[in-house]
Amino acid sequence: MADWHGSSRTNYFHVKDAQAFREAMSKFDVEVWDDKEDPALFGLGCGDDSNGDWPSYDIESDDDFEFVDKVWPHLADGEVAVFQTIGAEKLRYLSGYSIAVNHTGERVSVGLGDIYELAKRTFNVEHVSEATY
Repeated sequence: MADWHGSSRTNYFHVKDAQAFREAMSKFDVEVWDDKEDPALFGLGCGDDSNGDWPSYDIESDDDFEFVDKVWPHLADGEVAVFQTIGAEKLRYLSGYSIAVNHTGERVSVGLGDIYELAKRTFNVEHVSEATY
């Protein structure tokens, strides 16, 4: 049985309150990167020390959540945070997705698996085999 190993990161984005953002992120197993020249500019990541995917479960409250919902309320007006995750279970399955969320919580997402439907529509074919085994 192979394990999935992944890495996740965001772009850099401005937050409304740097201290409140740091405090909120300290509750999760994520790296917080700040820009030394702009104290309101941050990025996030997780990888080697975690399973490589964004946090999604609160042990204390026994609740599932979407990590983007913990971040977007901190975004400054007009900002967009882009969350990217890639991973693999050996070379059996490759996975990846991106979610972009703005300061009001609106979001759009795309996954690596979306290529199959896009290829079928673009090349007008009924079947495209998947890159798995």
